[in-house]
Order: sequence, then structure tokens, then C-alpha cells
Amino acid sequence: MRAERQHEAARIASKVAGHARRVCWWADYEDLHQQVWLAVVESERTFDEEVGIPFEHYAARAAHFAVTRYLWGQSAPVSGSSLRGLVRAGPAARVPCGYRDDDEHIDTARWAERVRDATEETLSSLGAERARRALRVIDGDKSAVVAAEHRVPVQQVYREAREARELLAGSSELWRLWRER
Repeated sequence: MRAERQHEAARIASKVAGHARRVCWWADYEDLHQQVWLAVVESERTFDEEVGIPFEHYAARAAHFAVTRYLWGQSAPVSGSSLRGLVRAGPAARVPCGYRDDDEHIDTARWAERVRDATEETLSSLGAERARRALRVIDGDKSAVVAAEHRVPVQQVYREAREARELLAGSSELWRLWRER
């Protein structure tokens, strides 16, 4: 890497890895930083100044895509939208359109039931009402709406959702079920 770009590359790597760490709090910062650095070094090799895009933008975009690919490969079942709708989803949600194999449908229904059971067991330490509020927030409902409907402070709903995410992220049973599919 050229000397004049090293400082810029270090700044890009720290910025992109830091953003990824804030979004995916469970991810190891050193691994993220390493993936970002690999992408920045590769982008320096493939960068073409004649196109007219600044190196900073080109490298940051390449690093963002690289860390996204890395996180998809290493993700936990609660790292993003992969859990949205999972608790409420029926077995038909996982069966492709036009697919009619009854055995696969039954297997999918059993899998969804096992996920729901594992989720309930994992969140049992929160209590039923707190777990219900937390799952609604994880499922995509706005915290303020959930707080207003249950007549509790919004900060309490934030705290419950954070606790639930931490419990779900640490569940080896949910991780195994998610990897199974």
C-alpha cells in the first residue's frame, strides 16, 4: 500500500469496523477490523483513479461489503432481521411457493415449533409479560408503541429488549436450530 494512503486506510478501517461493531454488538472487534483491513488493502490494489471516485469512498464501500459478507457468514440468529417474524411465523412461512412435499412441510413445522419452544425457554428468566414486550420489539414493533400499549416507560421496554437479545444471542439451542436450516 502506498505510504500516502496508509493513514487514510487506517481511518477507514477503524470507522467501518467500529460501525459494524455497534450494529452487531456480539461480533469480535478484532475479527471485524481484520476483515475490513483485508478489504481496504484489496481495494487499494483494484482502485482506478481515472474513474473519478475518491479512494476514501471506494475503499469504505468495499470494506462495508466485505464486513457485511463476513457477518452474514458468522451471524447469530438474532443479529438482525433473521429473527423478525420467526416467533409468530407459521410453518407455511418457510415453505417455498409451489412446493408440495408433505414430509418437508411437517419437518418445517416441527422445526418452527422447536424454535418457538427454545425461544420461550431461553426467555423464561425474563417472565412472561417482559418476554412478550421484548419479542414484539425484536419482531419490529416500535418501542414507544409497545410501551404505550402496556403502560410502562419506554426505557423499560428498551432494557427488556436488550436483555432478551443478549439471552437469545447466548442460546446455544437457538444457534444449533438456526444452523440446522
